[in-house]
Amino acid sequence: GFVTEKTNNDYVTVNSFVVPATTSASVQRGIDASASGWTVNVADGTYNGDIDINKPISVVGSSTAAIIRGLYAGSANTVFISSSNASIKKVTVTRDFGADLTAWYACTKNQGISLAQTTTGIVIENVLLTGNRNAIFVNNAQNVTITKCTIENNRTGIHFGNDFSGAEVHNNFIRNNYLCGTNGLYGVLPFDGDSVFQIIGFLMMETPNRFLRNIFLFQK
Repeated sequence: GFVTEKTNNDYVTVNSFVVPATTSASVQRGIDASASGWTVNVADGTYNGDIDINKPISVVGSSTAAIIRGLYAGSANTVFISSSNASIKKVTVTRDFGADLTAWYACTKNQGISLAQTTTGIVIENVLLTGNRNAIFVNNAQNVTITKCTIENNRTGIHFGNDFSGAEVHNNFIRNNYLCGTNGLYGVLPFDGDSVFQIIGFLMMETPNRFLRNIFLFQK
């Protein structure tokens, strides 16, 4: 049976599997075993597999050495947050993007972290996002907080679309992400030296969002 060591907590380590029933550790199994309001604690190590945070819980790593690595094929998202009032903290989110540029373009893993539409109150804190197409995708999700994250070496840093009212983005390092343009009504933070206009545009159009004390570094 399932035994908890600490009330409203469960724990995932790289050794959280029992052969032959399972052959590798899975953060998703920790999520599935949790209940509303719990914390899923993730030990340092690499966990290969996409996850769906489908209840109002916190997924918290021991440090950003707890790596959630999305599969090359399958879901478009390494981390899909489909529940309001959920959070992910202190992990690295990346993906298997293949061994060469052709494989990178062919990979169907589009988002590092994607929020389900109409969700609200989601927190992304102290997360390292690297090697993704879109590091974070927020479309028609409200009151999201993105704070203390390092978002680097992705194609796109943060991708906002439609109604993302109440968003707060503060105290992040957003650097060395690359994109050659924008897509329709979507805003991209950052893609090149001109991204300041995208930031200002959304500050004007989508109040009361707040973009505070972020550091944007661009590689020319």
